[in-house]
Parts: sequence; C-alpha cells; structure tokens
Amino acid sequence: MIARAQSTEQNTDRREDLRDAEARLKQIVASLPASIIYNPLMTVLAALPFVFGPKTFVTVSWWAIAAAVGVQLVTSVITRAIYDANRDRVRDVRSLQRELMIQQVIYSAGCGAIAWFFWCDNNPVNNMYVVLLMVCIVWAGAFTRAAHRNILTVGTVTASLVFLARFAIAPGTLAHVMTILAPLLLGYILSWAQRRVNASMRCSRCVSPTRI
Repeated sequence: MIARAQSTEQNTDRREDLRDAEARLKQIVASLPASIIYNPLMTVLAALPFVFGPKTFVTVSWWAIAAAVGVQLVTSVITRAIYDANRDRVRDVRSLQRELMIQQVIYSAGCGAIAWFFWCDNNPVNNMYVVLLMVCIVWAGAFTRAAHRNILTVGTVTASLVFLARFAIAPGTLAHVMTILAPLLLGYILSWAQRRVNASMRCSRCVSPTRI
C-alpha cells in the first residue's frame, strides 16, 4: 500500500511538472510573433543614425545594414515556422522545448551579430550606441523568454558571446571596459528575469482551478 501510494504521488508530481513545463513553453510561443515582426523592423530603425548622422555615428556601409536586416529576416522565417506549428496546441512538450532551444540559439546569434555589422573601431559614440542596442536586446529577451530558465540562459549566453567577441577584439579603452562590465550586467538581468517569472508562475498555480 505504501509503495502504491508513493507511486501515485510520483505520477502526480510528474504530471504537475509536465503541466508547468507546458505552461512555460506556451508563454514563449505566445511571445514569438513580436520577434517575427519587430526584429527586422527595429534593425532598420537602429540603422537610421548611420544613414542620417554619419558624422556622429560613423558611416556604416549599405551592405552591412542589408546584412544585419537580412539575418533578422532569416531568423523571423525560422521563428514563424515554429510558431505556426505550435500556436494552437503543444503536440509534444520535449519536442517543442528542443525546437525552441534551437530557435533561440539561431535568433540570439543573429541579434548578437548586429554588433559586428554596426560597430566601428575608435568611435566612442558609435561604440556606446552599439552597446545600448545589445543591452536592449538582452532586456527584450529577459521579458519574452524568461518563462523557461534554460531557453532564457541559452539565448542570453549565445547573444552575449557573439557581441562580446566583437568588443574583445576591438581596440580602445571603452571596448575593453565594456568587455569586463557587460557580463556583470547580463548576470543581473538573467537573475532578475528568472525571479520575476518564477513568482508569477507560482501565483498563477495558486489560483489554478486544479488547485481549488
């Protein structure tokens, strides 16, 4: 009887964990349309200072701007395919989690690549502008991907490694300082986002009909 009770309790815990994982993944799937639409659009807007203010921000070549937008369009196509396949229902939790992890790596690498296209050495205004763009990207990920710790971490680390690599090889004190300070800021964003979403998920489970 004790063994049967323990087995029943374990099965209940597994079902609860599965429902929790599914709820978190659904939150991320629901956030994908924003990435599909806004990433290419915001990349175009981010390039405007290089077009209209080249004396301040330095001239970035048209091919670099086109490449930055093109990368975002490719990631949007991949993201749209995953969203279309899962927006109505989750077919398999583990399969969806795997797809979202792969999508997040590709998406984040594409976002981090913007630093390589827009960065110009030895121009503090340009460099701080690119750093600001990267911080905005990480914050956006914190709000849209924080429901799942692994996906959030993979996305943040991937984007960070890509753009920090550009900072690390750039000459100048500013680039070197940002290479040191950026990981501290990114760690703070990761921990803040995860605490916020965990608190939200606990509250939602407290009011769930299955708990009443």
